[in-house]
Amino acid sequence: EEALRIAADALDVYGRRFGPYPYGEFDLVETLVSVGGYEFAGMVFIEQRLREGASLSQLRFIVAHEVAHQWWYALVGSDPVTEPWLDEALATYSTAVYLEDVLGLAASRGLLAYFAAEGGRPNGSAPGIDVSALRYGSWVAYRGPVYYRGALFFDALRREMGDDAFFGMLQHYTLAHRFGFATTRDLAVTAEQYAGRPLDDLYRLWFGTSEPGE
Repeated sequence: EEALRIAADALDVYGRRFGPYPYGEFDLVETLVSVGGYEFAGMVFIEQRLREGASLSQLRFIVAHEVAHQWWYALVGSDPVTEPWLDEALATYSTAVYLEDVLGLAASRGLLAYFAAEGGRPNGSAPGIDVSALRYGSWVAYRGPVYYRGALFFDALRREMGDDAFFGMLQHYTLAHRFGFATTRDLAVTAEQYAGRPLDDLYRLWFGTSEPGE
């Protein structure tokens, strides 16, 4: 019941922030998967262990993250091998947006601080966040840049653009690629259009280039 409440709240938040939920039904299914959750169009799997022994905050994160994939995967497709960050980082940052709207800014900031502590901050030796999944040799190596650093990029982009431009950009991005396929370059170009200026410095910091996706 708690997971269903989280899912309903997340669907409401994302519908307002990103655009309407694209399907007439949504199914939340408890299963024996061992990775927290899986996304499918119109349905997500949630690991049984989360109900049996995890904290409420863990359950909340997984459910909100998997629900976000209804936008970033099911509605806006992308390549999960060559550009895994594009849907996973957006889904991860969406959980912070969900927390902000449902539990308040402090809860959202707390989650982002956790991402930063777990290796999400950019540094000069780290690869850009848009590299292929084949470059990573383990889940731990993959999780930091793809999920956490990618989510923090979207937070930095939001602060750079301002809320109106940032969420307007995401709504346009969603409509432009509805039931289609998007790339890192598509996102980067759209962000600059809505920012009304080049974002070279921001892109160099997070991607290592002023033209990510090229």
